[in-house]
Amino acid sequence: MNRTLTKSPAITNTLAVPNVSNVRSHTPDPSKLNSSNSNASNNVKVTIRARPPNAIELSRGENEIWNVDHDQHKVSLDLDFIEKSRRQPTEYNFDAVFSGSDNKLLFEKGVKDTVSSVMEGYNGTVFAYGQTSSGKTFTGTKKQPGVIPQAVDAVFQYIKMCKEKQFLLRVSYLEIYNETVRDLLSPETEDLRIHEDKHRGVYVSPLKEVLVSTPDQVMREIIRGEANRHMSATDWNERSSRSHTIFQMTVESASKGSLPSKPKRYSSTPKTSGIVYSSVLNLIDLAGSEKAASSADRRKEGAYINKSLLTLATVISKLTEKNIGYIPYRDSKLTRILQNSLSGNAKVAVICTISPSVINLEESNNTLKFAARVKKVVTKAHTNEIVDDKALLQKYRIEIEELKAKLEKTNEVNDQEKEAELSKKLEIEKAKHEEEMLEAQLIRTALKERIDHLTKLILTNSSFNNGAQLNDSDADNLETQNNNKLELEQKNRIIAEKDQAIAQKDKVIAELTAQLNNFLYNNTKEDNNVLNYKLQEKDEEIFDLRKLNNELENVIKRQKQKIYMLEN
Repeated sequence: MNRTLTKSPAITNTLAVPNVSNVRSHTPDPSKLNSSNSNASNNVKVTIRARPPNAIELSRGENEIWNVDHDQHKVSLDLDFIEKSRRQPTEYNFDAVFSGSDNKLLFEKGVKDTVSSVMEGYNGTVFAYGQTSSGKTFTGTKKQPGVIPQAVDAVFQYIKMCKEKQFLLRVSYLEIYNETVRDLLSPETEDLRIHEDKHRGVYVSPLKEVLVSTPDQVMREIIRGEANRHMSATDWNERSSRSHTIFQMTVESASKGSLPSKPKRYSSTPKTSGIVYSSVLNLIDLAGSEKAASSADRRKEGAYINKSLLTLATVISKLTEKNIGYIPYRDSKLTRILQNSLSGNAKVAVICTISPSVINLEESNNTLKFAARVKKVVTKAHTNEIVDDKALLQKYRIEIEELKAKLEKTNEVNDQEKEAELSKKLEIEKAKHEEEMLEAQLIRTALKERIDHLTKLILTNSSFNNGAQLNDSDADNLETQNNNKLELEQKNRIIAEKDQAIAQKDKVIAELTAQLNNFLYNNTKEDNNVLNYKLQEKDEEIFDLRKLNNELENVIKRQKQKIYMLEN
C-alpha cells in the first residue's frame, strides 16, 4: 500500500482494506481457526439489545412493550400491549438478544468473534444501529466500557496469548458530519475525499494513522478523537452523537519463525521469508435516526443523518434480493465507505438497539425490520496475505536487521579504533617516561660524581678537625665546600621536582594501563598478557631506578650530616 511515513509516530494512509495489488486471498486450515472462521461465506451477525427504562420513562409509569427471550433469541411485542393496542403480533429472530445494560455480555456474544477473526487475518466490521437515546454509544464508561474499549482489550489479550506471532498495529478515527468526512485525529486536515480503484477498493485519503503498541496508547487516541467529534443536545438526549464515526485498527501479523534472515555481510540486505497477514477492524458508531427537531441546526443535522441511514437501509435491502441490480452505495458517504465491508471481503456484526418505551414504538420496530434484513446479507471473508515486502511489519523487521548489522559493524570499527588510540596514547606516555627517566639518570650520575668529589674534600676537612690549623688553601676549600653545599641543595630540589614529575607520569601510565588492560581483557586475554608482561618489565626498570635513587639520597643524607658536623 502506498504510504507516506513521517517523523512523528503517525503516518498518513488511507481507510479500508490494504493494497490488494500486493495481497492475495487465502483460505486457512479450518482446524487452526475457531468455528466462526471455518466457513468462507457468512451471514451478517445481528445482536439486539433492548435498553432498560430510563428515569423519565419510569416516572411516567410506562411498561416495557418488548419481550426479550434470551434463550430463543427472540424479540416480540408484549401480549398485554398487543391486546390493548389491537396491533398485530410481531416477532423477530436474531443471533443473540439482550435486555439491560451489561456491555460485557453484549461484547462477548455479539462482537468478540469478529475481533478474533481480525486477529487471524480477516477484515471485520462492527456497527451499531438504532434511534437516538436507544443506547448505541460505543465508548461507554469506566464501569461499563463500551464496544471499542473492550475490542481494544481483546486485541491485546490475543497478542499476549499468541506466542508464535508478532503484530504491528495502527489506528485511525474519522467522522461523517453533514455528509462531510473529517479526520478526528487530525481535525486541521481538510479536503478528505473518498476514492476507489480496482486494487484498493474504497478508501479515504489523506487520513492520519497512528502506530500503537499498548491499550493506553489506543485509548488516548480514542479520547482525542472523541473530543473532536460533533456532539449536541437534542430534544431527546442531552448529549447526542451528531455524526457517524468509524474507528479503524489495521493489524499486520506474521509468524516469528518468518523473521528476515540475518545478512552475512553488512552490505547485504536481509531476506524475508514467510507470510504477513493484513486485516482491518472497523468499529462504526452510527448517529441515531431522528424525529423532526425544534432547532434549525438540529433539523439540518437530522436530515443528513436520516438520509444516510435511509440509504444504508436501501443498500441492505438491495443486497438481500435474489437478482441484485444497481446498489446505491454512492448516495451517501456512509454507504460509500461501508461498501467494502457490505459487499466484499469482511466479517460483519451489527448491534441494533431499541427503546422499551411505547413513544418510540415505530422507531424501534423499524430498527428491528432493518436488523432482520441485514441478517440476510452474506459476505465472503478471506484472509489477506501480503506476499512481498510491501507490508509495514516486514519493512520494519528488515530495517531492524539492517540496523543491527550496521551497529555490529560500527562496534567492530569502534573497538579497533579505541584499541589503536589507547595503544598509541600509552606508547607516547611510555616514550615521555623513558625520556624523563634517562634525564633523571644523567642527573643522578652527575650528582654521584659530585658526591665523590665532595667526599674527598670532607675527608680532608676531617683531618683538620683532628688538630690541624687552617691555612689559605684550607679556607678556599671551605668556601668551595659551602658553595658546593648550596649547589647540592639546588640539585636536590631538581631531583625532587623530577621525582614528582615521574610520579605524576607513573600515575598517568597506571591509568592508561588500567584502561587498556580493561579493554584488552574484554576483547583478547592473550594480548593483555603480553602487554602486562611488557608493563611488568617497565615497572621493574622503574623500581631499579627508584632503588638507585634511594641509595643516592642516603649517600647525600650522610654527606649532609658530615657537613653539618664540620660546620658545628
